[in-house]
Amino acid sequence: MERVTSIKKAPDDQIADTKVVKKTRTRTDGIAIRKLETSAFARTGLVNRRLQYGILTNATYQGLFGATAKELKKRKGLKARDSLRNSLDDVSLAAISLSELITAKKAATVETFAELQKLTLLQAQRIREAIL
Repeated sequence: MERVTSIKKAPDDQIADTKVVKKTRTRTDGIAIRKLETSAFARTGLVNRRLQYGILTNATYQGLFGATAKELKKRKGLKARDSLRNSLDDVSLAAISLSELITAKKAATVETFAELQKLTLLQAQRIREAIL
């Protein structure tokens, strides 16, 4: 039997760390789901300003984590421009994605921005209750 005396390095074009691969895949999937949600919001005709998307994102965060993006970043020691989602664990990212996916599917059922905000918050709260 041959004895291995050195560790083989992965080629430069491969990622050797499976945790990095998993995190990258989770984030990529999350971005795709986020785009589905924002597209669904836009199709309602109720969301047309960047600020409104932020309000709806905060409704998701408040429903799931009890805090806004700004508050969560402060808790994690992140700067205002840092990506909150890049600092979250897999369960948190999955919860956000599930909440956004469900909200996207139901967005067409509302008639006002206030109802859309309420729907977003409610879906996130339901996900939080389900995973606690």
